[in-house]
Amino acid sequence: MLREPKRRIRFLTREQANGLLQAAPEHLAPVIRYALSTGCRMGEILNLEWRRVDFERQVAWLEPGTTKNGEGRGIPLNQEALLALRSVRGQHFLDRSVTYLSGIKCDLCARYTPSGVPISRANSC
Repeated sequence: MLREPKRRIRFLTREQANGLLQAAPEHLAPVIRYALSTGCRMGEILNLEWRRVDFERQVAWLEPGTTKNGEGRGIPLNQEALLALRSVRGQHFLDRSVTYLSGIKCDLCARYTPSGVPISRANSC
């Protein structure tokens, strides 16, 4: 019988998610809420563009090549994800990427020292 590969499956508890939101800088809260609501990977979130968000159908479309397996797919958006997206709509220097805040690309993939200095890019994207 073939063995299945061991996979790391981890979910945050509600308490952990709330703690994360409380500890995060205010400008990152919508991105974190979106991540928690959709389960999207960091790279998928950072590459999401407004033209790929369909508020009426409540779905965000990930283009082929922007996902881990390279295939495009639709991400259903629940109310929390929609609220997170609406809270940052119109606050961008460019009306292209969802994660541009005040013209500066969100740096969620960086690791920081306790004093807030970026160390290096994480390998999770």
